[in-house]
Amino acid sequence: MTGSNAAERYEIVKRLGEGGMGSVWLAWDTLLHRHVAIKKMRIGRVPAEHNRAVSAARVLREARALSRLSHPNIVGVIELLERDEGPWIVMEYVEGRSLADWIATWPARLTEDKVAEIGLTVLDALKAAHASGVLHRDVKPANILIKDMPGSLTSRIRLVDFGNAAMEGHDLTTLGNVIGTLPYVAPERFNRATGPASDLWSLGVTLYEAAERRLPFQREDQILVYKAILDEAPDQMKRAPLLAPLVSRLLEKDPARRPRPDEVTLMLRRVIASRREVRDEHEARDRRDGRVRPSPAAPNDDAPDGPPPAPSGASGPATGFAAVAALSPKEAAAVLRKQGPRQAALLLGRMATRDPRGVTATFRVMDDGFAAELLRQAEPAAAAMMLLGLPAQHGARLLVQVSQVSPPSATGIIMALPARDAATARLMNALAPGDAARLLNDTPPEHVVALTAPYDRRRITAVLAEMNPRKAAGVLDLAPADPRAAVTVLRGLPGNRVGLVLDRMDAARVAAILQVEPAADSRFLKLMRPEAAWEVIEQMDRPGGPGGPGGADGADAGP
Repeated sequence: MTGSNAAERYEIVKRLGEGGMGSVWLAWDTLLHRHVAIKKMRIGRVPAEHNRAVSAARVLREARALSRLSHPNIVGVIELLERDEGPWIVMEYVEGRSLADWIATWPARLTEDKVAEIGLTVLDALKAAHASGVLHRDVKPANILIKDMPGSLTSRIRLVDFGNAAMEGHDLTTLGNVIGTLPYVAPERFNRATGPASDLWSLGVTLYEAAERRLPFQREDQILVYKAILDEAPDQMKRAPLLAPLVSRLLEKDPARRPRPDEVTLMLRRVIASRREVRDEHEARDRRDGRVRPSPAAPNDDAPDGPPPAPSGASGPATGFAAVAALSPKEAAAVLRKQGPRQAALLLGRMATRDPRGVTATFRVMDDGFAAELLRQAEPAAAAMMLLGLPAQHGARLLVQVSQVSPPSATGIIMALPARDAATARLMNALAPGDAARLLNDTPPEHVVALTAPYDRRRITAVLAEMNPRKAAGVLDLAPADPRAAVTVLRGLPGNRVGLVLDRMDAARVAAILQVEPAADSRFLKLMRPEAAWEVIEQMDRPGGPGGPGGADGADAGP
């Protein structure tokens, strides 16, 4: 697109920020009627002390690589515009607060499981980028945004500033011209070595800061920070005992000693599961004792794990098109049909927080084809709200239709469904096991566990039997928490699937499950790959492990 055409399409609203390589602006896309963020790059105007200019061709080449990244938690590049003063990078606009804002303003709400959930989501985005050969190089709380919208925490997180960090010359520190923000820079980067493990170091610093409300190498000046990063151990974590072992490993000076991404994923899931088990036990005990536990944070638009409330006028009389929808849903649906699914999705999305009943009433009378296309075009949170307002069988049918046309859109909707919610439970129960498996294959295991909590054992077994073995393994690493129940689920899987799933599960978890019924050990182990079975055997015989000396069945077991 030429510069003049770009100016016609994008109306600049206001400046959002300024950096060494350019500025970021909020703009209105007059073609698609949405807000976007435009990064205006200033080519060849790097601070003089760095003596390094960046060409327009270099910026465009890097940005094109970034535009190929497709992940729900990475801010997407919409298009690249060549302008006389330098390239414009047009990106998704995220309306929300950064994790840095949360740490500064509402740190008490960042519980260990919430921090772990944020870490899991950012890690998933980084894995997608690394698989495409793109390093972030500036992972930090300020570059993690939490959208102001309904839906699960995972669906609301966006990792930003890939474009800046992937280009040499952006946000340079004063120590050795290293790209990034000093407190988050991995030690090997000062020697010009970098790779995916460097981003994992930065993630470790971010998790530390979110949980502890301070930095692991907090010193009086940059030189002392630099020396601490190179030579000193991180300050001890005091507020997050469950996260501390993982963060300590992520902050290993030698990148080869840092955990692999899959190990990080598993450790974060365990933190989430442990915290939630403790919380559930406390709530169950209080219910037995007749006590009511106060909510850790009153539900409001500041809570990181809940949707913002409807505006103050939402409960009053409907106005504008919402009034038409409330009085005559069929006529409203006919009008929207003429506008097309994209415009209809935009309008219903805006109405969703003001008049959800009018949206639901209108959506109910649409034909399936148009409704499914509208869901595909809508924001995931708005689409989820519309689905949950329908009878469960109707909603399940539409969700399957969306998945057949656009699996990523269906995944976004699944991620936006509120877990442990009665309407969500009805919708999930209405899905056939095969359809549920296909929809859940691209969903993080901890969210799968939450969504399938209402399932009985027979149904969850049927769903796991249809899922990708790696995804099914991730789910079984977390639930059922009771090893005896997990054995029952494994027995229900088809024989040719059991080995595939066990091979991909955490060896310690498999060892604990198999020890429930030792007579079945050899049968299960025989189905596994030799190297995977050997890891399980080592776990079973490890001192303090499931079957080793000092373990649950050992002679030295405690009372």
